[in-house]
Parts: sequence; C-alpha cells; structure tokens
Amino acid sequence: MYITGRLEQIRNITQDQLRLFEFPLDNTDLYMFKEEDWKDGRLGEARRRILDDIMNKHQVLRVVDDFPGYFPAYRELGISERIGLFYSRSYKHEDFISRGATRVVDSWKELIN
Repeated sequence: MYITGRLEQIRNITQDQLRLFEFPLDNTDLYMFKEEDWKDGRLGEARRRILDDIMNKHQVLRVVDDFPGYFPAYRELGISERIGLFYSRSYKHEDFISRGATRVVDSWKELIN
C-alpha cells in the first residue's frame, strides 16, 4: 500500500512517477489525500485517518516513509517496523531515527533482498 499527500486528481501522474522511480505497483493500493485536507491544513490528521482506516482492515507490520515528521504517529500506532526511505537529501538519517524510525534505507530495493 502507498499513502501519498498528493491529491486524488493526480492519481495517474503519481502512478506514472512511481513507475519511473521503479516502485512496485502490482497488487498495491494507493491512498491519496482529499482536496479539503490541503485546504484546511490537516495533512497530519489526514494521514492518521488513512492509517486508522487501513489498520481497521489489515495488520500493518511495516511502514516505509520518506518524511521523518510522520514517524511519531507510526510509533504511536504500534507499527513495529518503521523504515525511513532516505532518497531526499533534505533530511539526515538521524532525522528519521530521532522521530521513531527503526532503521533507514537509501532505496526501497534494499527491502526486497
């Protein structure tokens, strides 16, 4: 499953970019934000709402995210494996770890070995 802060209106563009960056898309769900989430500045709340919905349907064992700011919520939700995806050089490995990541990888490909 993928969760993105992008809006539903650009689903096709988002899927094309995931393919471009070689993220696996077969048999995956893509959860996207609603326009009101952006307008009201409720991005953190929206992510939490999406995660709550997912966790009511599935047991979430692992989360991978490229934004360190969401890791405290993942820890609070009890997700045991919280992986920081370090492809943006805007952050440091420590930014992920200090906010609750259990480890940091430089590529999603490290997760399939």
